[in-house]
Amino acid sequence: MNRVNVRSLAILSFSCLLLVLSGARAFAREVIVREGESLSMIAARELGSMNRWEEIAQLNNISDPRRVQAGMRLLIPGTATMSMDPTTIELGQLTGGSRGQMRSTSSHAQIDMTVPPPPSPEPNMSTAHVRPRSGATRFRSGMNAPWQNLAAPIPVEAGAQVMTANTGWADMRSGDAFLEVGPFSILRVDDLMPQGGAMVKLQIGMLTAHSQGSPVLVEAEAAKINVTNAEAKIIVDSAGILKVTPTAGVVKILTPDAKVTTIEPGKVAWVRRGGPVVVKEQISAVMLISPVGNSVVADRDILFEWTPLPGARGYKFSLMPEDPSQPKLDDQQTANPKIMVTSVPEGRYTWRVVPLGMVDAIGSIPGRFSVARNAPDLELMPPYWTNGAWWLKGMTAPNAWVTVGDFSMRANEKGEFSTSLGAGEGILMLGVESRMTAGGAAARKAMAIAARPSRSAVPVVVKVPSGRMMLNDEAAPPEITLSEGRNAFFWQWVMDDNANGFMPQDPMRNAARNEIARGRFELMVDMSAPLIMSVMSSAPKVQSGEEVTIRINAEDKGSGLGDASTASIMVEGPNYWKQTVTASSLSGSNEYVFRFRTPANLPSGVLKITQIEIADNDGNAIILHGEGMSTDVEDPHFRFRDFFKNILLMGAGIGIGIAI
Repeated sequence: MNRVNVRSLAILSFSCLLLVLSGARAFAREVIVREGESLSMIAARELGSMNRWEEIAQLNNISDPRRVQAGMRLLIPGTATMSMDPTTIELGQLTGGSRGQMRSTSSHAQIDMTVPPPPSPEPNMSTAHVRPRSGATRFRSGMNAPWQNLAAPIPVEAGAQVMTANTGWADMRSGDAFLEVGPFSILRVDDLMPQGGAMVKLQIGMLTAHSQGSPVLVEAEAAKINVTNAEAKIIVDSAGILKVTPTAGVVKILTPDAKVTTIEPGKVAWVRRGGPVVVKEQISAVMLISPVGNSVVADRDILFEWTPLPGARGYKFSLMPEDPSQPKLDDQQTANPKIMVTSVPEGRYTWRVVPLGMVDAIGSIPGRFSVARNAPDLELMPPYWTNGAWWLKGMTAPNAWVTVGDFSMRANEKGEFSTSLGAGEGILMLGVESRMTAGGAAARKAMAIAARPSRSAVPVVVKVPSGRMMLNDEAAPPEITLSEGRNAFFWQWVMDDNANGFMPQDPMRNAARNEIARGRFELMVDMSAPLIMSVMSSAPKVQSGEEVTIRINAEDKGSGLGDASTASIMVEGPNYWKQTVTASSLSGSNEYVFRFRTPANLPSGVLKITQIEIADNDGNAIILHGEGMSTDVEDPHFRFRDFFKNILLMGAGIGIGIAI
């Protein structure tokens, strides 16, 4: 190609460039910068994306985006595309020569000023990665690689750099090391540890570093900051002043003179370029108000509030899931110390607030809470009696609110709870509710505890958080009268009469529709002592050193015979010998067996049974004395009973009070 042809090609290229630039201005429109606006905010409003601020800067020859002021007139790129008509370019026509031809390789050369670069593929979140949070963020994989817009999470390796604009925020994760890059910042990744952790250099701007064990080493100016197993906010301003503010754990600063300075939360370290470390008291940080730490929220729309910080020109609010692989739910700036976030899905979240416009101010300690709108699990253990009272234990969700009757308590971090139900006899009808938060969905369980009655009229105690208890299809009365024998009851826990629009006079229909829980129990009323049916001995006479067996058959129509330890007899023999013998066993045929051995020096003679005592499981006892057939009655419940009817003295000439 001769010199004329080369010059002609250059003229063509320059002409095309002028055509493009003049075309861009031809489609542009003008806006006036408002108070407090940045290029990113204008790009979001006018072009639909904060990431297009650079287009505005290039079109208006703005080299420093921070110098945009209110009242400035800016050109906004148009939404049309610049096209060149399909053409065939012949160099001979431009130079007057006829040596060869050059045709465009495309039939439609097009310059599109609106299409953003394709998003990067989603990385494996288990590897080190960097992701954009808000505003304009740029990234390059190495010092010699081109800068590109960071539109989606991408893997990161040593040598990579992240740069943010005045509204840009990005974060990087490597293992449990979490680095948050603030606005107007440049961060370089020097090294990544295989098991998590990183060595980075903050060239300018703001970085919040957090580690739960992975090594994190930040180089800033000439200092090195160790944030391993800690959290700190690190700032390098344009004057080269380094500020380190720890918010958790212990942070160490190594300066070129090999001195190590250790700082903890409540302190802030300043390092001027080439100077020593100066440690000062930290000013108050932003304090989170609600949702309170580790709380459980059931609302769909959640109001976040924090303490205002005098001097702050605004706040940066961030809401993110605890799962780092999930994107941020909200990330925005606000002038007020509160913000409403709508349609928050269920899950566990972390949120924090960073004040804006204050050099010494630091962000809040992250707050954690959960959103749960479904009722928690609820399990009740069988109640038990101890120290003169009934006790109830149960399991539900950790930190859930549990209401037993009208008493509310908080389950522990394992979901366990326990409470005393008080002492007393009769029937206790109990309802239990568990909610993750006040007003949230409730899990409900109920039970009826029937203590053994000591009289025929027993109280009925109802303890339910809401609704009412039904007993045998009627509203539970304050007292019921029991009859001798087994008393069966059917109970229901139902909501209020008109909870579903039914009239109060229709309790049966209402109970069926609003039933929460149901059950059945029996009460045994035992008003009678056992009956002695027969007494038999193994031998008519006794001798010294002889083993004797006596069998007594008894019957109880109430709670049943007591075990062998509740039955005893008293025997007498020659020479005024006496002995009390406790039954050794109780057979399935209701026969108590007494075994004993007479003394070795006891003369041969007659053995007498002078007393028999037998009790049932309700504490009712009969005591028969053989001498003169006198009889005593033990009545532990102070009830009058006739212990003598149907008492039979039977068996092979054996009788009480008669010599054997």
